[in-house]
Amino acid sequence: MVLLMRHGWQEVIALNRPEGQARKEAGQQLALSFDAEWRDEILVEFRAWLEAQRAAGHSTVTIEAFRAQTRNHPPRPQAWGSMTTLACRKGLIAPAPDGFGGQRMVKAAAPRTHSHPIGLWEIA
Repeated sequence: MVLLMRHGWQEVIALNRPEGQARKEAGQQLALSFDAEWRDEILVEFRAWLEAQRAAGHSTVTIEAFRAQTRNHPPRPQAWGSMTTLACRKGLIAPAPDGFGGQRMVKAAAPRTHSHPIGLWEIA
């Protein structure tokens, strides 16, 4: 439970992490179910890209770098998050550990993102 203060009055917001995670996964599955053909094509392309990255000596990647190089973009942008989840489940990538139990983050390279943090992924 989180207690927020606003303009002298209190508002209590109960956070339910399992419900939030379940909603995220349901939304990602919905995005993938609509874009099944894209999903199959992008995973083949992603595997090949990961092999090229490994051959170039890289052990970690960002999805941002892959998105910048591919021309195969999904009909719905939410499918990118789904693709990342699916790639993890298939054992293609894993979150790069930050040493504190979370995922290592790096600054985004795309100028329009204003260097917001993005996840770093280990090539499995």
